[in-house]
Amino acid sequence: METRSRTKKNLVRLACGLCLLLLTAGAILYQRGAFDFTFLPRAQKKPAVTLPLVTAPSSAAGETEPSADPENNRERFLAALRAASNISGVGSGVLSGGEPLSLSYETLSSLSALGAAVSYADYDSDGTMTLCILDNGVILPKEELAELSALEFYSYAENDTVVPEGRRRIVYTELPAVRLYMGYLLLDDGETQRVCRTETGELLASFSSCELVPAMTRDRQDRPLFYRENDLTRWYYLAADGALAESDYEDETENRGLYFDYAPDYGKSEDGAERYSIWVTVTELVTEAPETTAPPETTEEPVPVDITPEETTALPPEETSAVPPDGAETGADPAPETTGETPETAAPPETGPEPPPETSPETVEETVPAETFLDPNPETQTSPETTAAETTGEPIETGTETGTETGLETGTETETGGETSPETTAETAPEPKILEILYRDEPRMAFGFSPWSLYTSYKYLHIFGYRGGYACVVYPGGRMAYVDRWDRQAIYRSLFYFNENGRLADSFYAEPVLRDERGMGHYYFDRGYVRVRQLDTDGYYHNDDFLVGSYELLLDEKGNRFPIPEGYTLRGYSDGVLLLERGGYYGYYTTEKRWIAQPIYTYAKPFCEGVGILGFDGAIGMIDREGNVLLPFVHSSVSSLSQGAFAAYAPESGWTLYAKTIRPAPPAGEN
Repeated sequence: METRSRTKKNLVRLACGLCLLLLTAGAILYQRGAFDFTFLPRAQKKPAVTLPLVTAPSSAAGETEPSADPENNRERFLAALRAASNISGVGSGVLSGGEPLSLSYETLSSLSALGAAVSYADYDSDGTMTLCILDNGVILPKEELAELSALEFYSYAENDTVVPEGRRRIVYTELPAVRLYMGYLLLDDGETQRVCRTETGELLASFSSCELVPAMTRDRQDRPLFYRENDLTRWYYLAADGALAESDYEDETENRGLYFDYAPDYGKSEDGAERYSIWVTVTELVTEAPETTAPPETTEEPVPVDITPEETTALPPEETSAVPPDGAETGADPAPETTGETPETAAPPETGPEPPPETSPETVEETVPAETFLDPNPETQTSPETTAAETTGEPIETGTETGTETGLETGTETETGGETSPETTAETAPEPKILEILYRDEPRMAFGFSPWSLYTSYKYLHIFGYRGGYACVVYPGGRMAYVDRWDRQAIYRSLFYFNENGRLADSFYAEPVLRDERGMGHYYFDRGYVRVRQLDTDGYYHNDDFLVGSYELLLDEKGNRFPIPEGYTLRGYSDGVLLLERGGYYGYYTTEKRWIAQPIYTYAKPFCEGVGILGFDGAIGMIDREGNVLLPFVHSSVSSLSQGAFAAYAPESGWTLYAKTIRPAPPAGEN
């Protein structure tokens, strides 16, 4: 009897000890972030800022938007620089005696006599490159602006909860009277448009004003392309005799992702491989989701909507998933059936890339899910001003652990998730009703040295050049990933999770909405990083058109997120420099986590060819990656770099052409 009582006591003590051990282990795991409870908020660690931030002085308390008065902006700019003159990379080299720095330049003709040549390579401050005046003999217009035509990209959505789509059109507006475009100098006085060679000034052709519109893209022969009038369906190039010739350029398969004044080598694969395409027949099921409301009828032409986000500190989900897009559990659109091994199991070839699948366009057929429409509530569109400490946790995902990220681009809700789902989980969505079956032809693309020597099979909707060992691919349905030379996924996201409001979100990477200069950083790795857009859409009805959240992120080659300073939104990435914005003010931040231009400016462009253009209205200048001033902050207009050249307008001196030149290396044995 006594032995039995002793055994019972020992069992009770053992059970209590095990419970205590489990509770202790659970507390430790919770503290380290292994799991979360939705009703317990978790404090987030804030990334350290390496340099003190300078706040631009405001004329009124509580002012959040910069003044539209150019003179006021100029004074605010100078006051901010004077206050920050003791901070490296902000005021040093910008001011001289309290006023904007004055610089002098040599001419291109004098430097050419010494062997220097115009270069579109990234500007290097080691002394081998210099900025000079491009004296090509062309008489430039005296006016700063003219009524011209240009290609415009904008975002369109029927309401605030639908994923916006990128569109383009030709608009007529006031633009600089001097424009550079892929080696051409365009001069327009409102009546006649002259096209000259930028470097030599040679007149190539003349057209009526606004007749010729830069298409911001190149064909396979790297020839700059143009539109005519309002026609966006045909492309033209300038022939040797100055006449316009129609190009056989196919935008669907030959575009390089973004449309801007890029250099000839932009978007090209590092090893010279090309993109190839075939056409396949796609079956689309037009369905009707139960209990939905049809979108409002409209007879007016759609107008662009401004999707620029408000300032926010909301955090996107923390980690990425390595689940392939054709996995049954992800809900992603399946890729077309192909022969050979899948990207997940394929081993690197010993003798070369695998041959393409033996598939003809006539026999290939693919089924894609229907695009259903949910009746969104426009009143739900807000820009939450929540902080990281107000979130309810982070989702537990499979894949590479990533860092903290900020920068909500657009969306309706702050996105967080947890391992524990809400108490009332949504029921399984009913099957949609099939209304119609449609058939259409779509291209499917592959990458390699020839149609018989491919890196990938014909299963992608879009594919772009290999840079840094990876290529950006887009699956049917719009989900984006990055693959290596053996078609294995290196970066991919497919995650379902419940956000803080109990909504089931389908999270994935997608192409940028704006495909012009503002999208720089997407598609191609640059110094080990690439910019991506994370979309969170409705996961209950698997509706990719119903937006839950959208984020701009910067990822490394393993899919880890670069830690952007808290409260800032990523507006561009190139040359290893992030263009960050908060509350209408911009600054440059490098991947070495240092500011080279403090966020005090109301105007800035992404870095291009190793230089950045920024300032205030009426006080615009140029700096390099070290923060050195290359162009004084006295200009009202500075164009983007175009194959090593750019144009700048100052009220005192008018238009001036500049060029980046590179000096030849001295012979061996000379200093």
